[in-house]
Amino acid sequence: MSSKIRICSRCSKIGLENIEYSMYWSVERGKYRYQSQCKECLNKYARKHNKKYYRDNSDKILKHKKEYHKKNRRKILEKKKEHYYNNKEHVLSLKKAWKDKNKDKVKEMSIRDYKKHKARINAQRVKRRALKINQTPNLTENEKKKIEVYYMISQYLGEEWHVDHITPLSKKGLHHPDNLQITTKKYNLEKSDKTDFREPDILEYFRI
Repeated sequence: MSSKIRICSRCSKIGLENIEYSMYWSVERGKYRYQSQCKECLNKYARKHNKKYYRDNSDKILKHKKEYHKKNRRKILEKKKEHYYNNKEHVLSLKKAWKDKNKDKVKEMSIRDYKKHKARINAQRVKRRALKINQTPNLTENEKKKIEVYYMISQYLGEEWHVDHITPLSKKGLHHPDNLQITTKKYNLEKSDKTDFREPDILEYFRI
């Protein structure tokens, strides 16, 4: 199929119609016609126009995005999962590259997340540690909730209180609510992994 040579009205670039130019529907003539500007110039104009539109309507766009995400949360999550499993290596390589370039930002984000979800993160860390040394028994739902409550109370009381394993995990103590107590930070650090350490004073600990 032969193609005419055209000159771009914006950059004066010479090119073939069916390669360098896009088509549009002309209502007046009732047929498809080629644009007077080449694809490159049209793309530059579109990017410039889109940036201006986003800048002038940022609040409106953000509001629309939030509403869409709220209504289609499940659908978006499913698409993200599908994309992740289909492109796992590529996604992980992009994440690693971003983390390497933004180490300070990653550190700030991790600190912020830890402060926000301190109780849950601490509970998960201890659970992982207990699993590594096979010190987690089969827990009921009530026992799991009780463990979470211990860490939530510790977080609520502040940094001067810790969740302590009465018999340390390293000495075959179980990660079980019956083996937990909330103690002062000072007592917990002094005790460390000792099994014959003194009993805590009344003001230094409590159990649920």
